[in-house]
Amino acid sequence: MPEFLLTLFSILCACGMVAGWFLCFWLMKKTRDRLIDHHPQAFLAAERSTLVPGYGLWKLLRRKRYRALEDAELNRLVRAFNWSMVLLFGALIGGAVVGGLLAGAKAEAR
Repeated sequence: MPEFLLTLFSILCACGMVAGWFLCFWLMKKTRDRLIDHHPQAFLAAERSTLVPGYGLWKLLRRKRYRALEDAELNRLVRAFNWSMVLLFGALIGGAVVGGLLAGAKAEAR
């Protein structure tokens, strides 16, 4: 019975990882669109500061420089993006832990 529950939880974690990844991608796109439409100079300054496309936007969000723009909609999108990252990494860690437990349970059964 515990193997069944572990397998069920691992499937749930896999679904959480896929959903978290799609949610992160969608929210990052919405955030990027909001910056381009309402704060084009801030977006261009962030993107020109790096050689890797998209990394400037990542730095703008991670270092909380977006707060200086004082845009309530942008703040809401970034908060939602941060929670989707928590979902993604929580599902990833949960899946790894459950995968380890499931492998241990199957090894004991032999």
